[in-house]
Amino acid sequence: MCHVWLPVFGEAVRSMEKLKRYEVIIYNKIVRAMVESHTSHRHLKDEWADNHYQEVSARDKDHARRKLESKFPADKGFVIVDVIEILEAE
Repeated sequence: MCHVWLPVFGEAVRSMEKLKRYEVIIYNKIVRAMVESHTSHRHLKDEWADNHYQEVSARDKDHARRKLESKFPADKGFVIVDVIEILEAE
């Protein structure tokens, strides 16, 4: 019985952890190359050639990166430039 309860309890404790906020800088390299050659992507706006700033809540920088990678996959041309923790004012 303990073997069932402890993992569930561990997950409950983990979900209660306070998430940090991160700013993730991202652009699309396919759109960037197309804009440079004076063409446009079929589905994405030209503005994706420039850096976009996405805010995400996550446990740590790696978790923030994984969350954005699932939404903006590398195989679709998205490039994560940086992940920056947003520090709370004291």
